[in-house]
Amino acid sequence: MLLNFLFQSTSGSNLLNINTLIIFGSWILILGLLLIILNKSLKNKKLVSRKKELYEIISTKNQLLSIIGHDLRAPLSANHNLIQLLRTNALTDEERDLLLSNLSLSTASTVETINNIYEWGKSQLSSGQTEPRKLNLNLLAKSNFELLAEIASQKNITLINNIPADLVITGDLNQVSFIIRNLLGNAIKFSFPGTFVEISGEENGEEFIQVSVKDHGVGIADETIQKILFSEEVFSTTGTANEKGSGLGLRLSKEFIEQNGGKLSIKNNTDQGAEFFFSLRRSLNLDKLSIGY
Repeated sequence: MLLNFLFQSTSGSNLLNINTLIIFGSWILILGLLLIILNKSLKNKKLVSRKKELYEIISTKNQLLSIIGHDLRAPLSANHNLIQLLRTNALTDEERDLLLSNLSLSTASTVETINNIYEWGKSQLSSGQTEPRKLNLNLLAKSNFELLAEIASQKNITLINNIPADLVITGDLNQVSFIIRNLLGNAIKFSFPGTFVEISGEENGEEFIQVSVKDHGVGIADETIQKILFSEEVFSTTGTANEKGSGLGLRLSKEFIEQNGGKLSIKNNTDQGAEFFFSLRRSLNLDKLSIGY
């Protein structure tokens, strides 16, 4: 009987060990399958992500080629023809002055497009990195007024700075300056001659400062506003003096605003122009105060 008991006990123990091994092996198999599925899933996600990145690169390349082909080559060809015409003696003084004015506006627009492409390239290399500093917004607006004074003068447009003298914000100097310059430039472009463009700034809660750039021109369609705010498409329209542009500057401005923690919004004043609003963070406890270039 003792031998039978020991045999039965040993058999039961072996059976228990076998069952344990089967269960353990099953869990190992399940875990292995889960790891294989997870690995494939991660690979698929990486593949989808890479496809998306590749699509964005191709899309951007096509947009840049379109800008270079249309918004750079065409104006430069037109400028060449104007220069050839100016070299003749068949023009009156009035006609010559008009051609020179058109040549100046066209050249300024082309330079703006080149600058925007340059800024876009820098933004791609920096991968959205910013260097926050304390910036006096009033003085920063003044420095950009000086850069745009000649263009505004040619359309008899007055630039008005309504930003308080002591209003200080936090942001990347080059990016905030680009935002202000681009929005002011667009406002001049779409304003009627003899009107004015104004920039204002005020506190918007405890954390942000709200800046607005207002023009008195053709206004902006609701469909265009939606494209600017929610589409990656780069497009442009003609200004009140037939100024051309790539549309890249406005897209960059929106990106720079978001990189500095703000948000862009647009208001259309029917038959009275448009107003662009953007928010920037209030001054942090930073030691260095940068006021302009």
